[in-house]
Amino acid sequence: MKRAVVDTNVAVVANGRNGNYDPQCRLACIDALEEMKSRGQTVIDRDRLILEEYMHNLREVGQPGVGDAFLKFILTNQNNPRRVKIVNLSASSFPDDPDLVAFDLSDRKFASAARLANAPVLNAVDSDWWHHHRALARNGIEVCFLCGTGHFRPFDQS
Repeated sequence: MKRAVVDTNVAVVANGRNGNYDPQCRLACIDALEEMKSRGQTVIDRDRLILEEYMHNLREVGQPGVGDAFLKFILTNQNNPRRVKIVNLSASSFPDDPDLVAFDLSDRKFASAARLANAPVLNAVDSDWWHHHRALARNGIEVCFLCGTGHFRPFDQS
């Protein structure tokens, strides 16, 4: 079973409502979300910071987009440990690394959850992950880039 933290931008791109995304990027995001729903285990945090961000950017009813359906799936399965892994974030969950001082504060919950769960972060279009990928990797946080040129690294769906 594949375990991953899904950055909100993956679901937003999969929905296709909030921007003009490359069709291949959107398809990669849709495929990754469908894989997580069918065979994956999505990591969220006990304090619901990740879930709240999903709920702020997606529709809880699961319609009409694939990203919305992903949120509904997480809400339905949040107490099913086969589908959702819950981790406890703390102040020490995010690495104390000078190369990560400028890393986006709103993305730290995703990085921390990934580090605690030993799972990759799935990212679509947020460049901050790319700018810091070496420092994140050095601190045990793998990032799978679903979209982009020159640094594309697909989500392993095996």
